[in-house]
Amino acid sequence: MLSIYALKDPRTNEIRYIGKTSVGLDVRLRGHLHERKNTLKREWVKNLKSENLQPTIHLLEEIENVDALNMAEKKWIAILPHLGVKLTNETAGGDGFQGRHTNKSKEKMSRARKGRKQSKEHVQKRMEALRKTIQNPSYSNPHKGSRLSAEHRQKLSEAKKETWKTPDYRKSTVERLRRIASKGGSSLKLTASKMRRRQSTETIRKRVETRKRNKEMANGVQIG
Repeated sequence: MLSIYALKDPRTNEIRYIGKTSVGLDVRLRGHLHERKNTLKREWVKNLKSENLQPTIHLLEEIENVDALNMAEKKWIAILPHLGVKLTNETAGGDGFQGRHTNKSKEKMSRARKGRKQSKEHVQKRMEALRKTIQNPSYSNPHKGSRLSAEHRQKLSEAKKETWKTPDYRKSTVERLRRIASKGGSSLKLTASKMRRRQSTETIRKRVETRKRNKEMANGVQIG
C-alpha cells in the first residue's frame, strides 16, 4: 500500500515535512535520517540530531495507485502552509517516488508500455549513451572477475541444451560453423590461443575437443 506521511518536530509536535512512500514508515524514516542531499529538511534533521533528537513519522493517508499518490502529496503540501504550517518541502510535490512500486502499480505500468515502439532516433541515442559509458575510463564491469556458482553454471548448461533443441538455432549454428571451417579454422585457432592464457590445461583440452567435434558436425550434420 502506498502512503502519505508527515515528519513532525518532537520539540513542538509541528509538521515540518510531507512525503510519500511504498515501504514501511520506519524504513522511510531511516532514509531521512541518513540522507546526504543538501536540503532544508536535512538541515532541520541535522539540527535535531545535535540535540539527540529525531523527527517522528506519522501516517496521513493510504493510497492505491501512484497517480493518486502524487495528487495527494501535492494536496497536503498546498494546504498546510495556509494553516500556518512551516514545511521544509522545497517542491510542490508529485515530482518523485520514494521506495518500491507495488505489484499492482508494476502491472499497470507494464500494460501501459506494451505495444509501444521506440523510434530509430531514440534507439540510436540510447546506443550512443551506452557506448560513451563503456568507453569511459572510469567505467568498470561489476561482473568482471566474479565466478559463477556451480548451480548457476548448471542452469546455464541446461538452458543451452534446451536452446540447441530449437531447429532455427541449430541451423544458424551449423551454418556459422561451416563458415568458420571454410576459412581453415583460423577463428578456432585464435580462440584456443586466447584460452591458453586464461584457462587450465584440462579446460583447454575439453574446449578444443568440443570445437573439433563442432567442426566435424558442420561438415556432415543434417539439419531438421
